[in-house]
Amino acid sequence: MISGKQLRVASIPADRLVKPPAAVELASTFTVASTTLADVTGLTFALPGAGTWSFEFELLITQATASSLVGLGINYTGTITRIVYNVWMASTTTVLRYGSGTSNNFAVVDATAHAAGGTLPARVAGSITVSTSGTLALRAQRSAATTTINAGSSGLLVQV
Repeated sequence: MISGKQLRVASIPADRLVKPPAAVELASTFTVASTTLADVTGLTFALPGAGTWSFEFELLITQATASSLVGLGINYTGTITRIVYNVWMASTTTVLRYGSGTSNNFAVVDATAHAAGGTLPARVAGSITVSTSGTLALRAQRSAATTTINAGSSGLLVQV
């Protein structure tokens, strides 16, 4: 009782509860060493089981030379029912490239090389419906020169 008034506990239906998001952030720079898609260590989420999830990755990418292309994608180690994602990459400070993926482990590749030594943003966002537990990972590849995904790049996951 508070000030002579009795408090009532109300129950909230489970479908009305807000599910908290999960977030990850790169603590140190990740070097993209492969010319095929590989997981970006630190930008992964463990999904506990069946459900639909919305994900978003915000990246800062630096390239050693202007001759290399960057590819980004999503991989899931469990069973996927449906996946769709969009990729936006800045090729220069004034040019933004867009692509999309609808399959697991598919690289959306920027057709224009980034400026050498410059740090430019990229974003990967989409949703996935799964029927089993597994790991959702951002993946990256490069065509030639050293490419890094800088510390501070991050990911966000929300169950729908």
